[in-house]
Amino acid sequence: DTLLNTPELRYWVQCLHEGDLTHLRSAMTNNEYLAAACRKVGFDCFVMDTPLARGNWMPQTLEIYSQQEEEEVVVRGDRAPGMKSCADIMESILGLIYIHFGYKAATEVGVECGILLPQGSEVIELSYANKVPPAQAFEAVQVLTGRKHFNIPGLIEEAFTHPSAVHEAVPSYQRLEWVGDAVLCVKMREWIFTTFPHLSVGDMVTLDAAMVSNEVLGYQCFRSSLHTFINHRQQSLPARIERYKWSVGKDVGRGIWGSDPPKILSDVVEAVLGAVHADGGFQAGQLAVETMMRPLMDAVKTLKGDATVFRHPITILNEIG
Repeated sequence: DTLLNTPELRYWVQCLHEGDLTHLRSAMTNNEYLAAACRKVGFDCFVMDTPLARGNWMPQTLEIYSQQEEEEVVVRGDRAPGMKSCADIMESILGLIYIHFGYKAATEVGVECGILLPQGSEVIELSYANKVPPAQAFEAVQVLTGRKHFNIPGLIEEAFTHPSAVHEAVPSYQRLEWVGDAVLCVKMREWIFTTFPHLSVGDMVTLDAAMVSNEVLGYQCFRSSLHTFINHRQQSLPARIERYKWSVGKDVGRGIWGSDPPKILSDVVEAVLGAVHADGGFQAGQLAVETMMRPLMDAVKTLKGDATVFRHPITILNEIG
């Protein structure tokens, strides 16, 4: 949102490719950048770098002086936390604020700490903003996301335009896909964190990777018939979709995670989520993800967060070895 809505960047980033946006986002969220913000604010002074003993811990900037026969004794922490630790602390604080106080509060803290830039409310006019997609395409998007109205209908057309359609007046879905990937990850990680408080970080990562995988998103695209509206020039795509349709059919029964959908299917799903976010804002994007993922979320909930169900047998054998 900082890249998309900040007055200083929003017009400039309109010209950037998906890969350029990824590099720019990485530069704004890398460990060095976050660690510098952590030290600037002073959070690093409160890090416990040794096991906590009763009455012995104190912030590094404080000192205790005691007089014992005119000999000064100074007790204080001598080790400063490393860059990775400081970056982790900054991310943890922002995550804490987001979980308990919401997106707006976390954004305001990010701006106050110098990590994010203030966002503007001005709407950028798109030349294709009023381009109305086919009614069937809009209905498919509505079924998948629950979004009943788009202020900028042209975003739907953009979400279905593959990079191979080079002569179209509408840009390809790559930028919306880049946004939708972040929208999806935020919602699913928040759900996993709040639903399964007992899970370790490793199990949360495993569960998250399984739920937002190419297999899951590809199936979401296929079951919603979004693939029938993709504007592309790839001659091999129809045959690849037919093979995928056969692999998840009742006769074969490989299941979602045993399939290999064309990546374009998951890209379109992420682009649609990005379109909802760009059109309606943060809450609209999060609601779209919840609507789309609710059946899977309910199924995973019945497993009580057992991440071993989603781990590949080879991975488990390697860990045992």
